Amino acid sequence: MNELFSVEGRVAMVTGAGSGMGARFAETLSAYGASVILCGRRSERIEAKAALIRNRGGKALALPIDITDRKAIPALFDLAEQALGIVDILVNAAGISGDAGQPFYQQTSEDWDRVIVTNLTAVYEMSKEATKRLISANKPGNIINITSQGAHRGGRGLAAYTAAKAGCANLTRSMALDLIEFDIRVNAIAPGIVRSEMFPASMENSEFGKAYVAKSTPLGRAVDPCELDGALMLLASRNASSFITGTQIDADGGINAAQPGAW
Repeated sequence: MNELFSVEGRVAMVTGAGSGMGARFAETLSAYGASVILCGRRSERIEAKAALIRNRGGKALALPIDITDRKAIPALFDLAEQALGIVDILVNAAGISGDAGQPFYQQTSEDWDRVIVTNLTAVYEMSKEATKRLISANKPGNIINITSQGAHRGGRGLAAYTAAKAGCANLTRSMALDLIEFDIRVNAIAPGIVRSEMFPASMENSEFGKAYVAKSTPLGRAVDPCELDGALMLLASRNASSFITGTQIDADGGINAAQPGAW
């Protein structure tokens, strides 16, 4: 194992671990030596993924939670600590797009709240709980937030989503500055279009999907979650990124390198 990127002996918690990026991140962190807590609403999915990791020789625990329920978060960390120890890598990967295609003036306040709480408020609450415990234990740590290219720009029918992701990007920067003195680093990964339940292969392979990806991404395709492993392990490692905090890695296939229509 490459010691530069090793997370041997550390405890990682990943939200949204039942599918997509979260599931991949849990597997990758385990492969590099971390004990992993998989969190998500769908208990059968996170338990299946945890069992897969254990079958490969890793340490993994599935803990079902609705992260929009802030009162449930301290108990989540209590269970994690009792089983595996203090969480010193937190990956806030859970997210929803909301009602894509519906203009903001047709959305309900409940639609707005659901997206904002899932994509932004829950990141704040999870990070706050992890941070308090790390500071109390005088232990360094890493928080990695999954933002989006939607943090940089608006989108039709995506008012709540882009607002939340932009908020998450700036939350990342502010948290990083607040935690400098405690050796807790906070960074973000901002993917482009990701192959996931939000954008499945069937959509990418459709005529609409092909045209959308070609128009949106200079590399001309969606990113597979496994292609984010490098960014994840760079930020999770203490050795590889000891001088990196408050930044966002744009794993976007070139989206930010050119204006739309310039490729």
